[in-house]
Amino acid sequence: MATEFLSTFSQFGGKPVPSYLLDSIEVRSDLDRVHLSITDASAPNGEIFANTYYPIGGYLQIEMLAAIIESHMRRHHYSVCDITISLGSRTDTEASLTLSILYSDYVLPRSAEIHGFLTTCASRRIHRGSMIALTVLMPQAGDTVKFIGVGHSKQGKHSTVYANITSALHYDNGRSMILSVNSIITWALKLPDAVEANIVDIDYFSLEYDGSVRTFYIMNDSDWMLFGFRNIFNAREFIDVVGYVKNKTLVSRSMAVASGHAMHYNQSTERTYEVTTAALPIAEARAFDHLLNSRTTELYTADIASKILITDHTCEIDNDDESIASVKFTFRFTDQRPHLMPDEIQPILPSGGIFAEQFTFPFA
Repeated sequence: MATEFLSTFSQFGGKPVPSYLLDSIEVRSDLDRVHLSITDASAPNGEIFANTYYPIGGYLQIEMLAAIIESHMRRHHYSVCDITISLGSRTDTEASLTLSILYSDYVLPRSAEIHGFLTTCASRRIHRGSMIALTVLMPQAGDTVKFIGVGHSKQGKHSTVYANITSALHYDNGRSMILSVNSIITWALKLPDAVEANIVDIDYFSLEYDGSVRTFYIMNDSDWMLFGFRNIFNAREFIDVVGYVKNKTLVSRSMAVASGHAMHYNQSTERTYEVTTAALPIAEARAFDHLLNSRTTELYTADIASKILITDHTCEIDNDDESIASVKFTFRFTDQRPHLMPDEIQPILPSGGIFAEQFTFPFA
C-alpha cells in the first residue's frame, strides 16, 4: 500500500506522515480495555471501523489500520479525505489524531509538492464528443478554473481567448467536475474575445487551477474509443484510444449423444476485443500504464458507460529513438452475455477494409 498522509507534524520535520506508521501503532495505556475507532466526517455513517483491544502489561500493538483506511477510500471513490483515529475507553477519548489522507496506488516521489489537479498526464489528445475529468487536491484553493484557448478564424489566423470557469467544482464530494469537449468548444466560441476575433473553431486549450495546468489538443481522427478509469489517486479520468481492434469470440460447450442424436449443452460464449493503439507520444504512453492497472475501467458509447475488464496487456516503453511507442491490451465486458456494439462505435471494429468493396477494372 502506498497511501500518503498529507498532514505534517514537527516530529517528522514538517514532512507528510509516512503511511507505514499507521500499519503498526504502539499504545501504552493503564486501561484494561482500549477502544479504537476510525471515523470519516464525510462518510454516510461516520465511523468506518471500531474494535476493542486488551493490552498486555499496559502495552498494545495495532496493525493494518492503513489498509482499512485505503479500502474505505477506494470503496467510496475518495481521492482525499480527513480521517480521525481515536483511542480510549468506550465513553472517554484519551488520544485522538486527525490526518488529511491522499490516496495513491503508487509511491509518490515528493507528495508534499502535489497541488492543483490529481492527474497522471499533464497533456492529452481529445476528440469532439469526448469528455474530460478534472479532480483537484484542495478545493480550498478556490472554485475558479482558468481557461486559455487557441482557435483559428476562417482565414486561418490564430487567436487566443481567456476566461474563468467558476462554481464548477461541485461533483464527486466537491473535488471533481466532468466536462464534455463539445460543451467546452461551444462555450469558448461564444466568449467575447472569440466573437471579436471571428474564431470559428478551437484547436487546443489549457485549464489551470492552483498552479497546475492541463492541456488538451483537439484531434480529428474519425475512429476512436473513449475509456474511463480511476487513476492512481482514485480520481476519475478519461483517455481517447485511436488504434485497431480485433474481435475474438470463444465458444465453449460440451457434446452428448442421446438416442443416436448429438446435441450441445453447457454452452458459454466469451467475446474479447484486442486493441492495438496507434503511435503514441511518450507522455500518453506512460498514462496508459495507469489505465491498464486501474481497479475500475469503463467503455463509453453514446454517453453510456459499460464496465469492462482488461484481461491482458502489453505496455513496453523504452528510450530507443527509432521505436514508436504503442500499447496493446485485451478487454471484455463484465456481463456474462456478449455485448452488441452500438452503431457509433462500429467503424472502429473490423470491417474488411479494401476487400469490402467489389474490384474495379483497374484492379482486376
